Amino acid sequence: MTDFSESLKYLRGEDFEKLVVRENDLVSLPREVGDLIRLRELHIQGNRLTVLPPEIGNLDLVGSRQVFRGENNPWVTPIADQYQVGVFHVFDYIRSETYKSLYGRHMTMNTPSPPKTIDKTKKISRLGLKNSKQKSRYRIARTEVLTNELKRLVV
Repeated sequence: MTDFSESLKYLRGEDFEKLVVRENDLVSLPREVGDLIRLRELHIQGNRLTVLPPEIGNLDLVGSRQVFRGENNPWVTPIADQYQVGVFHVFDYIRSETYKSLYGRHMTMNTPSPPKTIDKTKKISRLGLKNSKQKSRYRIARTEVLTNELKRLVV
């Protein structure tokens, strides 16, 4: 996680508007994602995330021009409940002191990661093909460093 966090520090000053890390078996997001204040799209669906760092609440991802996609993650019950009501409610909740306390407890408990549920080795994006459709769909960042660090996060 440290390498991914370090890579994100270099992107803070960039006009970095979209982060796509869907279906990468991520079990956590670094707090530094919340520092990407120009971020307008965050795609984290299909991972193994149970909680979000409270710093994600710093992002403006609930307006009509913003996108937050977090479905198909095994969220803790309070986040899952808020997600059912709407993305605005998720962000409102993770900005609360109640959630910050829950997050702190969750992180100190060293809860085991949720098991992998789908074999993703046969996904076309994992075959190394580089056609233009794949590039636009699976592009994670402008730098090779970030892409390589994301691959190391698979647990």
